[in-house]
Amino acid sequence: MWGHRLIIPSRCRKEVLKEIHSTHMGIVKSKSLTRSFVWWPSCDKNVEEFCKNCLACSKHRNSPPKAEVIEWPKTEQPWERVHIDFFGPLHNKMFMIVVDFHSKWIEVVYMKNITSENTVDKLREIFSRWGLPKIVVTDNGRSFVSECFKHFLYMNGIQHITPPPYHPATNGLAEVSEQHSQ
Repeated sequence: MWGHRLIIPSRCRKEVLKEIHSTHMGIVKSKSLTRSFVWWPSCDKNVEEFCKNCLACSKHRNSPPKAEVIEWPKTEQPWERVHIDFFGPLHNKMFMIVVDFHSKWIEVVYMKNITSENTVDKLREIFSRWGLPKIVVTDNGRSFVSECFKHFLYMNGIQHITPPPYHPATNGLAEVSEQHSQ
């Protein structure tokens, strides 16, 4: 005995862990029960490992809550806001995807390389057909945050929106289009 607790020899610990965790009450309660009645070196660590490896508990374990999806505001007219992203490599080729939020029109352009200069050139072609958007939404890729790209948007009076770093899915339609095509 150690105080009022029973010292468990190493050969019996697994059986004691099974008994303590038989109600699948979780790590914290299993540790508390263990500390109340038994002891052995590293018993807290053993209880944690046992609970984490329990298949029954892992099936019913709460997943962290998912981040709330915030919808982009509706646009009043076509080409008011476009979402742009790169896709690839697909068969060793890169593509730029431009999606009009209002009409859901998709432009896909083959890109020999995705430099800012090439991106601006391809956007000039697309914008010459459809007009200048008021807002462009991109991720934080190098081509979209360069001075060349920023200057192009500034000179054309286009507002640039980028999502928070490491959250590319907030790029909306362009990101969704890319994910669905994979």
